[in-house]
Amino acid sequence: MNLKGEDISEALREWVKSDITESAKTSYDIGKFLFTVASGSIGILASLQKLDPAFKPTAWTLLPYASFAFALLLSLNLVIPRNKQVGGDTDLYDLHAKEIRFVTQRIWTWFFIWFSGVGLSLWTLL
Repeated sequence: MNLKGEDISEALREWVKSDITESAKTSYDIGKFLFTVASGSIGILASLQKLDPAFKPTAWTLLPYASFAFALLLSLNLVIPRNKQVGGDTDLYDLHAKEIRFVTQRIWTWFFIWFSGVGLSLWTLL
């Protein structure tokens, strides 16, 4: 198969178009996964605390739940679709780059909050 410059540029154009259209779906899928992880973490923490007969709920022992709940809210923020105004002069590449930065920022924030919840959970359990 001999590819010409026109074939490569057309394939690249199609790939960019599909990448831009799939970016909203990617955010949705990542948000669903992170929601599952955060809610599962709440369930694991609750079951481990229930197994301890000496456990008494205090503000310090409930702090990991607040962290995991905030992680749940962040993951829901990724799942909720955002409306974008697209006109004739809108640069789709810039719009796509902003969306990727938004999703990346939310993911890093989610990981920081979730790991702090894990650390607080270990501190309350041990």
